Amino acid sequence: MHDVPSTPGVLFRYRSAALLGRTLEEVQGSLWLSIGQHLNDPFDGANVPLGEEKLTSIRWDDIPGRDEPLDLEIETKEALVAACFFPDGDNVQMWSQYANGFEGIVLGYDSDRLREAVKQDKARSKLDRDLSLCGVEYTKSLAGVGDGIEGLFYKSTHWEHEKEWRLAGSVELSKSDGYSGVSLDASSALCTILIGAKIDRGSLRAIVWSVTLLAYRTGKQPELKSVHFDREANKLLTYEIYRTEIADMVGALELGATALREQSHNTQFDYYV
Repeated sequence: MHDVPSTPGVLFRYRSAALLGRTLEEVQGSLWLSIGQHLNDPFDGANVPLGEEKLTSIRWDDIPGRDEPLDLEIETKEALVAACFFPDGDNVQMWSQYANGFEGIVLGYDSDRLREAVKQDKARSKLDRDLSLCGVEYTKSLAGVGDGIEGLFYKSTHWEHEKEWRLAGSVELSKSDGYSGVSLDASSALCTILIGAKIDRGSLRAIVWSVTLLAYRTGKQPELKSVHFDREANKLLTYEIYRTEIADMVGALELGATALREQSHNTQFDYYV
């Protein structure tokens, strides 16, 4: 594989509220890796056909009420999958392109914990998974790039402004999951959620509820920040929202950038239903 640049401490994933169901699953800690054909670049190295369907034997141990292991044969296909990340969460172009114009959110993952989550997922999975977290290399010609795992980490220079990172590799997909991708538990790595300046109330409430479920399940919750426009300085501002309990966040966010600027970053926002 090509030379690996130093991994950012936090990697960011821009998510659209237009695909709210999948986004909420990721807020709750489930990281989705899509098959290559679903990526937006038709020349992407991951954009290769799925393998032939085959029968794969798996064994389920420790089934409640059953003394013996259960052996099954399931239909599977080999595929290349990828989840895309970026080194910063305040890129206006990325917010506009991948988080439907600030109506979505950005999820931040601790890169060390993400690698550990991949190891734990591989140990738990009944199907083969070979995933790596690596920076994408940009090249003027993809002619010499293979169609295998190596090709997952190369893209045309048309995309080099993104400075993309990928969690990608080869996996076995089960027919029962629709051959569309795989998910893994990345709740331990999810450390930050940036909430877009134009998010609607319904999406916001759904996201807050999903954070509630994550906190209930894991005993921890990611840091929440609201994103606002500073038109005078021509940049984005983020404000951390501190909480004494998880409740309706709409009122705190709708204070707006002007009111929030008057508060210290250490001010605690307490909001209740």
